[in-house]
Amino acid sequence: MFASPARRLLIPTLIVVCAFLTACGTPPEPSTTPGPGQPAASPVAANTPPPNTSAAPLPGVPVPANLATGKQTKGEVYEGFLDNVDCDSIWGWAWNKNQPNTILQVEILSDGAPIATIPASQLRKDVATYAGDNGYHGYVLTVPASLKDGKQHVIRARIAKTDAELQLSSRPLKCTP
Repeated sequence: MFASPARRLLIPTLIVVCAFLTACGTPPEPSTTPGPGQPAASPVAANTPPPNTSAAPLPGVPVPANLATGKQTKGEVYEGFLDNVDCDSIWGWAWNKNQPNTILQVEILSDGAPIATIPASQLRKDVATYAGDNGYHGYVLTVPASLKDGKQHVIRARIAKTDAELQLSSRPLKCTP
């Protein structure tokens, strides 16, 4: 429904690679898709858009230990991704390695200006496996009508009240009204 035939073949391969990399201690790909007959990640995330596996780090390419960049509060280690940006939603995950099971606030910016601050509180089983905690670190924002103006925008995500930007941030968005 959401993927081309070629992409449907690619997704299971990426899931296997993600499982291998996760077992080896590398952070999970931004998201995974349940296989045939498997339940959705959680009832909480049931309305979450399908994952954008193209946002995943490439196999064999080192991923920094700290996936958020920029100034961080002393002693905090933020990790996370801006997984997907499309005309319906903006979503990803974020957590604090030094404070597992803690919900972070994520600030979404358009063209450098904050447009929303949202909790990273949706269950992400892939992140739970990676983090070894409860996995409630996913966030989703419905794209505001103000961004559906036919103009090109640059969407970024960071940990609120810091300049710790999430990995794969700085995504283009152009939506018609």
